[in-house]
Amino acid sequence: MKKNVPKRILLIVSILLFRLIIFAQNTDSIKVNLDANKEIHFQIKKENPAYGLSLLWFLPEEQIQKIVGKQFKPIIKDGKGVLMLFIASSEKYFLDNVEFQNLKIAHILIPVERSLNSVEAFGSEKQKLNLVLNQYDFKPKMAQIELILKPKNDSISLVAKLSTKKGNLELSSVFLNQPGDLKSIKSSSISSPIDSNCYFMGSESYRPITIESIKIIHKGKNWISEFNLPLIPDRIWLNQDFCWDFIFVRNINTQ
Repeated sequence: MKKNVPKRILLIVSILLFRLIIFAQNTDSIKVNLDANKEIHFQIKKENPAYGLSLLWFLPEEQIQKIVGKQFKPIIKDGKGVLMLFIASSEKYFLDNVEFQNLKIAHILIPVERSLNSVEAFGSEKQKLNLVLNQYDFKPKMAQIELILKPKNDSISLVAKLSTKKGNLELSSVFLNQPGDLKSIKSSSISSPIDSNCYFMGSESYRPITIESIKIIHKGKNWISEFNLPLIPDRIWLNQDFCWDFIFVRNINTQ
């Protein structure tokens, strides 16, 4: 038995090295494909859907325009525009059909002509999607992002956290687990805050759950303090069974 031990160890090491090589080839293929003119395919499939938390505020036109910048024209109705805080999490996602684990992203979104504009984005550290977001000028900042959901009886307990070196934001709520009908959007687009010709666009589907109230705790520099947002949002909802089939593109005509 003792003579066989080295051979077994060698076999195990060989298998592990082989798996590491295959993994490296899969992940490096994304780097190779990151050229300025190539579309990058992004998917979250129905087998492992995401959750997406949205908080929405109606803000005065002057405030919205200041946040989004002069290069974009926000959608204004009755003197107000919309700002949305969005946090999403999924166990799996795909880039050009290569599978990756643990997606965690957060955006501040404002509806402008032809798209939702991503005013600012955060991504969890070391996730491959950050490379794509950078390539298409979304320039995500690094943060610790959590979106924790715990069903209990007919309710869901939710805790969302966004933490950076400069500040923290924590959202918590308990609400009835009553998802609405499946909604499908065939054409949705999110534009870069830097380059209006860079888009993240495609189709999405989800079941929305209305949330009546949410507790907001924040400290230091965070989106609540930075954009002077009230602690009571105008609308709150959770997207369940959230699936995306998007591409990252540059220099397109969305009209």
